[in-house]
Amino acid sequence: TRREYMTFAMEMKRLQTKSHEEGREEGIKEGVIKGIYLTAKNMLNDGMSIELVSKYTHLPMDDIHKLAEHQNHLCLNCKCNLNAI
Repeated sequence: TRREYMTFAMEMKRLQTKSHEEGREEGIKEGVIKGIYLTAKNMLNDGMSIELVSKYTHLPMDDIHKLAEHQNHLCLNCKCNLNAI
C-alpha cells in the first residue's frame, strides 16, 4: 500500500542520513589523527626530541620512534604505513 511505501521510503532516507553522518564523523576523526602525526613529523624535522613530541602530541613513544626512524626516506618499499601521512 501507499502507506507502507511511504514508511519504507522514510526509513530508507533516515538510514541514508545516519550513514552519511557516521561517514562524515569517521572522516573528521581520520583527518585529526593525520594532522597530529603530520605535526609530530614536523616537530621531529625541526629537531625536537622524541620525548617533547610525545608530550605535546600525546602520541605513543613507539609511534614517534617510527616517525623518527623513517623521516629521512619516503617509505615506499617498507611496510611501516607512514607514507600515508
